[in-house]
Amino acid sequence: EMRHQREMIKVHGLWRKEKRRVEELEQEMLQITEKHAAEIDDWRRWQMDEAKKHEVDIGKLEGHLSRLRQDASSQVHQWQDRLHRLEMQLEKSEEVRVRALRSRDEKQRHTSELEVELQRTAGSTRAHVSEVENR
Repeated sequence: EMRHQREMIKVHGLWRKEKRRVEELEQEMLQITEKHAAEIDDWRRWQMDEAKKHEVDIGKLEGHLSRLRQDASSQVHQWQDRLHRLEMQLEKSEEVRVRALRSRDEKQRHTSELEVELQRTAGSTRAHVSEVENR
């Protein structure tokens, strides 16, 4: 009976020791779990902060892209207007060139007609002078 009581005391002592060890491990596990939860919260906050930063950056980039598109559109319109003015100038220049060529051709034709008339007049004048000399 004494031996049984001693063994029971010994077992009870071991049980209390192991119970304390289990409580310590449970406390340690609780601390690890809380620390892990805090790390997860920190990580989620960091993710949200990064997402906000990215949203701001995207907003800035979209604004910049919009301004670039407006500038490009404005440049296209300016170049189209300039091209149209140059086409009109070219058309007027072509008209002036055609008129100048027609005028030159008309003057050459008129000059040729005058030369023919002059030669005919010179020929008839020589014939008349010969006729007058022969009389």
